[in-house]
Amino acid sequence: MQSGKKGIWPFPDANSLGQDAIAGLVIAAMLIPQGMAYALLAGLPAQVGLYASLLPTAAYALFGSSRYLAVGPVAVVSLMVATATALLSQRHGLDPVPVAASLALASGAILMLMGLLRLGFITHFLSRPVLLGFMGGVAVLIGLSQLPHALGIPVEVREPFALVGELAGNWQSFSLPTLLLAIGTVLLIRLFSGPLARLLQPRLPTAGLIVSRLGALAAVVLGITLALHTGLGERTALVGEIPRGLPSFALPPIELAWLMELLGMAFLISLIGLMESVSVGRALAARDGEDIQPNRELLGLGASNLVAGLSAAYPVTGGLARTLVARDAGAKSPLAGVFAAGGVLLALLFATPVLAMLPRAILAGIILLAVLPLLDFASIRDTWRHNRPDATVALISFASVLILGVELGLLTGLAVSLALLLWRISQPHVAEVGRVPGTEHFRNIRRHQVETRPGLSMIRVDESLQFPNSRFLRDTLLEHLDTHPETRDLVLVCSAINEIDSTALETLEELVRSLAARGIRLHLSEVKGPVLDRLRRAGFPALLAPGRIFFTNQAAFEEIGADKPQQDQSVAQ
Repeated sequence: MQSGKKGIWPFPDANSLGQDAIAGLVIAAMLIPQGMAYALLAGLPAQVGLYASLLPTAAYALFGSSRYLAVGPVAVVSLMVATATALLSQRHGLDPVPVAASLALASGAILMLMGLLRLGFITHFLSRPVLLGFMGGVAVLIGLSQLPHALGIPVEVREPFALVGELAGNWQSFSLPTLLLAIGTVLLIRLFSGPLARLLQPRLPTAGLIVSRLGALAAVVLGITLALHTGLGERTALVGEIPRGLPSFALPPIELAWLMELLGMAFLISLIGLMESVSVGRALAARDGEDIQPNRELLGLGASNLVAGLSAAYPVTGGLARTLVARDAGAKSPLAGVFAAGGVLLALLFATPVLAMLPRAILAGIILLAVLPLLDFASIRDTWRHNRPDATVALISFASVLILGVELGLLTGLAVSLALLLWRISQPHVAEVGRVPGTEHFRNIRRHQVETRPGLSMIRVDESLQFPNSRFLRDTLLEHLDTHPETRDLVLVCSAINEIDSTALETLEELVRSLAARGIRLHLSEVKGPVLDRLRRAGFPALLAPGRIFFTNQAAFEEIGADKPQQDQSVAQ
């Protein structure tokens, strides 16, 4: 099994270098139109997307842990940047370009700090239901934001419901050439990824894979050709002038008054970007026996965003489509990203006058098709079938993004997800268990035919004991004793308990005293070593006496009481 490669070293051989060069040029062919499209989605000039596809792509090659991951602008982050820059422009009258660069710089600093502190685990707090809903809501927002460009209807609003209303009220003014360009772009990309790729696949598998990813470039070339030779530029909006040459390398102008407002969104962008990069990298690395290291990804993405902020770009992360292109094109090392940056550099030096003639409707078509996979309603449906609370979280996240916006929508999803987690912890599964005849296994008396002893109740709790659930457990045990007045010994089965915090320990101490007043002894069984150590340090075994701590359930069952076991006839409910 190969381990994750650390940057570009060791340097690849000549054959691998050639494959990286080919893969890099293929990635650049996708990066150029996508970068321009996503920059416009972020409310920035098209060249900013090219800047974000240049130095950040090369920076990741030096620090990242994936040989495939292609870093650059992505749709979700672009929309989050658009939200942040629009807000600050409205409040402080700021130019969105330096604000976006400052976002990248802040995001890079956050990611680097998280990497140095080894905080990669923080991605675990974004649960799958929250991501499903968030990504779906963002996809709808992105799709709505591109409708004016695809229809040729100018609008002045950004809010989704107001935008739909304005489009509906001005539908007569739509531009047929613009709409045909957007539809044609979608069909052309589908043609390349479908029939053309399948035609080449049997005889030229690699060529088929590469061709399947070049539909966007073909649409760009066709659109520019039409604009140059048919007068189409007079009937539809074009990208417009793109400065030639490299971006200026400087610290963006930052003012403390608005930088503090930016840090919250920068953190969310960092979190979403890290999640997307790690999930994409892991999905591909698992196929090839590699290892994606979240903490090293933090450093790689942090370096990429720092460079983006210093080169007049905006926040970047790893993109699925570009990464698949890198893998399918035969990338052997992160040097493929360096070659991709070289391709973007050539475009900035020599192709900007031509790229300025690109119809914006084509970029809208590229974005609309790119965000469709984010609308994963099939996964939400499947989640609803087996876990409705999780599906509810996804739906709430989805609706919150549409109603409240990207930032508040994500925070709402996180809050609901954490609230559900606390609710689950506070309501642990508790079951009375008995011994399966002829064995030393103990199972739920409601699901299995088991043996029980008169006067003995064995209760298993399937959760660690912590402050959210300690009172629930106490009340559940007392309710059980109220319905089983013959009980003289109560055994708390601790096989699923990994931790007992101070609140839960205090509750157990109260329970010992309360049961003693009833003439009932409390015992513990199958206590894990770390938990037992904590109980001993707190002096709990002495308080528990005459109750005991048994090594196994079998020992507790055999040693408590001398009566013969009776057969419990309960069956699964």
